[in-house]
Amino acid sequence: MKINDTNISGTAVPAKTDAVQSAQQSTRSDGKSKAAGASGDRVVISDLTGNLAAALAAPDGPRAAYVNRIAETVRSGNYQIDSKAISRSLVDEALSRSGGRQ
Repeated sequence: MKINDTNISGTAVPAKTDAVQSAQQSTRSDGKSKAAGASGDRVVISDLTGNLAAALAAPDGPRAAYVNRIAETVRSGNYQIDSKAISRSLVDEALSRSGGRQ
Protein backbone atom coordinates (compact mmCIF):
# COMPACT_ATOMS: atom_id res chain seq x y z
CA MET A 1 0.00 0.00 0.00
CA LYS A 2 1.38 3.38 -0.98
CA ILE A 3 0.75 6.38 1.26
CA ASN A 4 1.16 9.89 -0.13
CA ASP A 5 1.06 12.75 2.33
CA THR A 6 1.32 15.91 0.27
CA ASN A 7 -0.10 18.17 2.97
CA ILE A 8 2.77 20.10 4.53
CA SER A 9 0.71 21.53 7.42
CA GLY A 10 0.67 18.15 9.16
CA THR A 11 -2.97 17.27 8.55
CA ALA A 12 -3.20 13.97 6.73
CA VAL A 13 -5.02 14.01 3.41
CA PRO A 14 -5.73 10.62 1.87
CA ALA A 15 -4.39 10.17 -1.63
CA LYS A 16 -6.81 9.28 -4.39
CA THR A 17 -6.58 5.72 -5.57
CA ASP A 18 -6.18 4.86 -9.22
CA ALA A 19 -9.77 3.58 -9.32
CA VAL A 20 -11.16 6.85 -7.94
CA GLN A 21 -9.06 8.94 -10.31
CA SER A 22 -10.10 6.77 -13.26
CA ALA A 23 -13.78 7.07 -12.33
CA GLN A 24 -13.50 10.83 -11.96
CA GLN A 25 -11.73 11.17 -15.29
CA SER A 26 -14.33 9.08 -17.11
CA THR A 27 -17.21 11.22 -15.84
CA ARG A 28 -18.17 14.48 -17.52
CA SER A 29 -19.23 17.57 -15.63
CA ASP A 30 -22.91 16.70 -16.17
CA GLY A 31 -22.38 13.34 -14.42
CA LYS A 32 -22.73 11.19 -17.54
CA SER A 33 -20.14 8.71 -18.71
CA LYS A 34 -17.71 9.80 -21.42
CA ALA A 35 -17.77 6.41 -23.12
CA ALA A 36 -19.96 6.62 -26.20
CA GLY A 37 -22.58 3.90 -26.35
CA ALA A 38 -21.52 2.36 -23.06
CA SER A 39 -24.40 1.83 -20.67
CA GLY A 40 -22.15 1.25 -17.67
CA ASP A 41 -22.97 -0.74 -14.57
CA ARG A 42 -26.25 -0.21 -12.83
CA VAL A 43 -27.79 -1.51 -9.63
CA VAL A 44 -31.55 -1.64 -9.34
CA ILE A 45 -32.55 -2.52 -5.82
CA SER A 46 -36.13 -1.26 -5.81
CA ASP A 47 -37.34 -3.85 -8.35
CA LEU A 48 -35.56 -6.64 -6.52
CA THR A 49 -36.93 -5.67 -3.13
CA GLY A 50 -40.42 -5.25 -4.56
CA ASN A 51 -40.34 -8.74 -6.07
CA LEU A 52 -38.92 -10.20 -2.89
CA ALA A 53 -41.55 -8.52 -0.73
CA ALA A 54 -44.30 -9.79 -3.03
CA ALA A 55 -42.93 -13.34 -2.88
CA LEU A 56 -42.69 -13.26 0.91
CA ALA A 57 -46.15 -11.75 1.30
CA ALA A 58 -47.81 -14.39 -0.89
CA PRO A 59 -48.83 -17.13 1.57
CA ASP A 60 -50.71 -19.11 -1.07
CA GLY A 61 -49.38 -21.95 -3.12
CA PRO A 62 -48.10 -25.47 -2.62
CA ARG A 63 -44.82 -24.39 -1.04
CA ALA A 64 -46.59 -22.33 1.64
CA ALA A 65 -48.93 -25.24 2.41
CA TYR A 66 -45.96 -27.59 2.73
CA VAL A 67 -44.10 -25.21 5.06
CA ASN A 68 -47.24 -24.71 7.16
CA ARG A 69 -47.69 -28.49 7.54
CA ILE A 70 -44.09 -28.87 8.70
CA ALA A 71 -44.43 -25.93 11.09
CA GLU A 72 -47.57 -27.43 12.63
CA THR A 73 -45.86 -30.82 13.00
CA VAL A 74 -42.90 -29.16 14.76
CA ARG A 75 -45.21 -27.16 17.05
CA SER A 76 -47.13 -30.29 18.02
CA GLY A 77 -43.89 -32.12 18.86
CA ASN A 78 -44.46 -34.86 16.27
CA TYR A 79 -41.71 -33.89 13.82
CA GLN A 80 -39.41 -36.87 13.32
CA ILE A 81 -35.86 -36.22 12.16
CA ASP A 82 -34.18 -38.90 10.08
CA SER A 83 -30.61 -38.29 11.23
CA LYS A 84 -29.27 -41.12 9.06
CA ALA A 85 -30.73 -39.55 5.89
CA ILE A 86 -29.45 -36.11 6.88
CA SER A 87 -25.92 -37.34 7.57
CA ARG A 88 -25.88 -39.35 4.35
CA SER A 89 -26.95 -36.29 2.36
CA LEU A 90 -24.33 -34.11 4.05
CA VAL A 91 -21.55 -36.59 3.27
CA ASP A 92 -22.77 -37.10 -0.31
CA GLU A 93 -22.88 -33.34 -0.88
CA ALA A 94 -19.40 -32.86 0.57
CA LEU A 95 -18.01 -35.65 -1.58
CA SER A 96 -19.64 -34.34 -4.74
CA ARG A 97 -18.22 -30.84 -4.12
CA SER A 98 -14.73 -32.17 -3.42
CA GLY A 99 -14.70 -34.50 -6.42
CA GLY A 100 -14.67 -37.61 -4.23
CA ARG A 101 -16.52 -40.84 -4.83
CA GLN A 102 -19.98 -41.56 -3.56
